[in-house]
Amino acid sequence: MTHTRILMLAAACLPLLASAQATSGAADADAKVAPPAYRSAFADFRPLEEPAATPDKAWLQANQALAGQSGHSMHMPMQMETMAPADKPKAEAAEDPHKGHHMHMKEK
Repeated sequence: MTHTRILMLAAACLPLLASAQATSGAADADAKVAPPAYRSAFADFRPLEEPAATPDKAWLQANQALAGQSGHSMHMPMQMETMAPADKPKAEAAEDPHKGHHMHMKEK
């Protein structure tokens, strides 16, 4: 049992020992390096082309184009017909207000 604990402790400390080692190939502080190259993020920028019509004119043109189409507008004509009020049947006083509820349950 104690050998297992020692082995687990050694396995847990192994990464700590590996990171504590000094690097053998340290870089020379006086070494010459190339200067960083700068490239602007806007180097390939192309300005947006001006639209042929202003947004308000484009909106008017789109509305005029859609006004001539039949589309779904004719599916339900907007004619209101007057209907006589329906006579409500009189509810019986002894009628159960919960009649028909829970019809999927079996009665016991």
